[in-house]
Amino acid sequence: MKLKGAPWLQGTALFYVYRLDELKRFPLPSWFLHPVVLKLGSWSALVLEFSLGVLVWVKEFRYVLLALGLLLHLWLEYSLIPLFQWDILSAYILFIDANDLRRAGNSVGHRINAAFLKSDSGSRGS
Repeated sequence: MKLKGAPWLQGTALFYVYRLDELKRFPLPSWFLHPVVLKLGSWSALVLEFSLGVLVWVKEFRYVLLALGLLLHLWLEYSLIPLFQWDILSAYILFIDANDLRRAGNSVGHRINAAFLKSDSGSRGS
């Protein structure tokens, strides 16, 4: 639907979105509201949303796209309406391979254990 809208194709969609007081959440840096940045942001959102809908099925692109999507939705959570972004982000887990998730969990667990062991041995030496 966004591709049918002139503001998205012209790159002016974010200009209008960030001018609506009803959608504002927190103040934005002034450089973000520069017309060139808003135009690039509008077009980037189109490309990323298309990629997340189509290219996320290609394993080689999946994690890069999910990371970019995470950044996009965290930015939207900060700058615009809260809560909706978490609904979208919660669906990202469906695209993560169970083995990759297990490896990541084990890696985090080992790092936490190592940090506790290091802090525990440091407190004993005092």
